[in-house]
Amino acid sequence: RHSDIVSAIDRFNIGIRYGDFYARRLVDHLQLDPVEGVIRVSMVHYNTADEIAQLIKRLEPLLS
Repeated sequence: RHSDIVSAIDRFNIGIRYGDFYARRLVDHLQLDPVEGVIRVSMVHYNTADEIAQLIKRLEPLLS
């Protein structure tokens, strides 16, 4: 679940959230879960390059 992934990554202070981000029609069109929606990572203004490297490292075991 998206919420589980975000909870696991969030504890490392990496800017990551889940939801529909006001794109409800797109989430509906793609037939995604209306509550979970999509995962969004704030890449430029909220995370450093080191944090992105940490994100990748932490995502690998969650997604495999």
